[in-house]
Amino acid sequence: MSKPSLLRSRDTHARVTYVELFFDLVFVFAVTQLSHSLVKHLDLAGALQTLLLLLLGGPALYLAGNIFFKRASAQHYPLSHLVGLGLLALLAPVSMLMTPLMLGAATTAVLVIVAVWETRSFSRGPAPQSGH
Repeated sequence: MSKPSLLRSRDTHARVTYVELFFDLVFVFAVTQLSHSLVKHLDLAGALQTLLLLLLGGPALYLAGNIFFKRASAQHYPLSHLVGLGLLALLAPVSMLMTPLMLGAATTAVLVIVAVWETRSFSRGPAPQSGH
């Protein structure tokens, strides 16, 4: 029995879901609000606060968008993405103690962990079903 392909056929057109469009709007709104915050607080503290929000909020928004997209398209919440959001939440309290480079590396590491976890879970194939 062959494994089902995870890729779309080249014969079909890619479709954009309403969830994807919604998260595009949320992302644009978040970037707009961050830029307005930076303009209001145009000093070192304001720049640092905006940078921290961007470094933590960007990956969190990306993971949340993927979670809702996978829920809409595949009818499940990926555990890897939920754990990734949890790890980003754990980074938030200690982010003020980290340099921006360290925080960027930590958030990148979280996204790499999520990507590797999800790739490995797809390579295992579907779970065996019990026969009747």
